[in-house]
Amino acid sequence: MHTPPATLLSNAISLSYLDLSGNDITGISESFLGGAASLLYLDLSSNDLIKLPVAFLDGATSLTKLHLGFNDLTELSANFTEGAPALLDLHLAYNELTSLPASFLASAISLTKLDLSHNNIAEVSVAFSDGAGSLLFLDLSHNDIAELPDSESLFAGVTSLTKLDLSYNDLVHTPPAILLSNAISVSYLDL
Repeated sequence: MHTPPATLLSNAISLSYLDLSGNDITGISESFLGGAASLLYLDLSSNDLIKLPVAFLDGATSLTKLHLGFNDLTELSANFTEGAPALLDLHLAYNELTSLPASFLASAISLTKLDLSHNNIAEVSVAFSDGAGSLLFLDLSHNDIAELPDSESLFAGVTSLTKLDLSYNDLVHTPPAILLSNAISVSYLDL
């Protein structure tokens, strides 16, 4: 299966769990999730996805868990989480991401877990507080991050963060005020 038919989920009104992992999927149509309003869990991991449509999550209003790890994704759209306001758990580990759009979490108002480990991210310019104020777990380990921006807005408003993993990066400078002043509930910090 290289690209699932656009109509695969068009009448799947009661489908809540869909696992398409390990199917050599190379592309997804823009309207793929259009008929799956009840979908809670989607696993597209271990495929050959390079890019996702801009409006990939449109219609996924009930989606809480999305697994896109072990693909070849190189970029995400600026409004990636738009269309999935209930998203709690987003796995993007083991891809080829080099950067993150500044506003890709703007609509992720419910997101509690974000795994971006094992990518090629060199720069963190996204403000994790833009929409992702309920973030508990953030894994940016095993990337190419050399330094975090000096802006305190990086984690401003993310007061519930309990685990932050920045291990196995190329960090040479980490402004201490960013990591500790705003994320006061961090109980696990790995640099």
